[in-house]
Amino acid sequence: MCFSMFSNLQTEGGVGNHLLIPDALQQTRWQQDLISVVRSDDPGLDTIANRHHRIPMLELSRRVRESKAGYATTFRYKGKLFSCLSGDSTSMNALPEISPLGSRYLYFRSVGPDPATVPCQW
Repeated sequence: MCFSMFSNLQTEGGVGNHLLIPDALQQTRWQQDLISVVRSDDPGLDTIANRHHRIPMLELSRRVRESKAGYATTFRYKGKLFSCLSGDSTSMNALPEISPLGSRYLYFRSVGPDPATVPCQW
């Protein structure tokens, strides 16, 4: 996250924009497992949907599990549509579990169609 904060480094989606951390150095595939948010009541996720960006599945899981507001989110994953409701554990079966340590330290940014136009964020 520090690299992203200070250098606008993108490593999500298998398309990096920096020479320091090539795809081959990534220890997990979390950043390549992307979903498309179709619509959401959550303002942050709705912005991602409106920009036609994608986010890693783990980031969606973290956001939905942390929200207690009852936001409904519909997303596309591997060609199928799924819906979940934050705060409702039975509707989140399609989302991976995330450990307390992971939810504290694993944050991923959205990925746009053109990696050269990644907005500076955090």
